[in-house]
Amino acid sequence: MKFLKEKISVSIESSLAKILDESSKSSGSSKSALVEEALHQWVENRLAEDARATAKATFGDLPSENEWTELQPKW
Repeated sequence: MKFLKEKISVSIESSLAKILDESSKSSGSSKSALVEEALHQWVENRLAEDARATAKATFGDLPSENEWTELQPKW
């Protein structure tokens, strides 16, 4: 499946730009592909962190029926 891609511009530290250039040359991947992969990994890590936090939720974390009623809008 082909995805629509958008062109963006970013400013990064020169040391990171040098690493990106070197990585691109050694891997044969474009700099865009390397940045995109890094962003995919970041999103996956964020989702995993969120899943771990959600898994720790217990019923004690939820409001009681009376507290929930108080939280609801009074329409």
